[in-house]
Amino acid sequence: MRSMRVSFSVLCIVAASLQSFCCGAQTVKQEQANNPSSILRSPAEISVPFLVNAPSSERARSIEFLPPDSMTAPDRQVADSVLAILRQKAALAGFDLDRGQWTRQQMVCPVFPDYVTLLFTRNQGVGNLSMFSAAIWRGHEDAVRIVPILRRGETPFTPAPSNPHTIAIYNEVRASEYPDKKVDWLTAGLCYAALAGAQVELPPVKGAVHPGVSLLTDSLLRMGADGSAAVQFIDVEVRDRPRKWDLTFDKKGKLLKVTVTRAPSMTSRPVPQ
Repeated sequence: MRSMRVSFSVLCIVAASLQSFCCGAQTVKQEQANNPSSILRSPAEISVPFLVNAPSSERARSIEFLPPDSMTAPDRQVADSVLAILRQKAALAGFDLDRGQWTRQQMVCPVFPDYVTLLFTRNQGVGNLSMFSAAIWRGHEDAVRIVPILRRGETPFTPAPSNPHTIAIYNEVRASEYPDKKVDWLTAGLCYAALAGAQVELPPVKGAVHPGVSLLTDSLLRMGADGSAAVQFIDVEVRDRPRKWDLTFDKKGKLLKVTVTRAPSMTSRPVPQ
């Protein structure tokens, strides 16, 4: 499977509920350097778990999906060294790596620098696709976490994106990294989506999906008065079925809830002259 890159142009908006802030709080509008979009920042006294306006040098511009031959030697060594235990844990989750032809991709997520995250796929024809992801903690041979996504075309009872198991693994991985280090809010959301099996494609800044169709919403960060945060973005990987992701975090950056729904869209029609 060829290398895939998910690139995006982000329109960052931070919205705060008027009822959440005291009368004296003010919202300050700031123009981002070298970025045509603007950002509304929260009052300075509100502490949030993410980098709200990360400098361009720190903001991840893409999440890579790499085939084995494009992985770095150290990452490939980590993946190969845990193959036996990965095979065992995959089997316990209902995936037999010894049957059929499985393909493997590395998901390079900047939010998980101490982990090698992999996506395994087996396609045995229409309606018979199996898929799971694995998070491997570098230097910890027994620290392999499996996220079921599809078993022969069937999703788990609760789909992977909103499954408490996926959320728990994401939180476990983040907690074992640098819990006090803030990360870019949108990158955090995209890395979660990758762990859940999505190769998100974000719409352009103006929201155009294809001629005649534009999305009603773009990437958003909403902050609560207590520092909690809600991240929202649109996935247009499947052009005629855009999806809206909503992720809710507490003030410490722990992921609490994820919902994925059909994205609202509107179709433009030519107006007779």
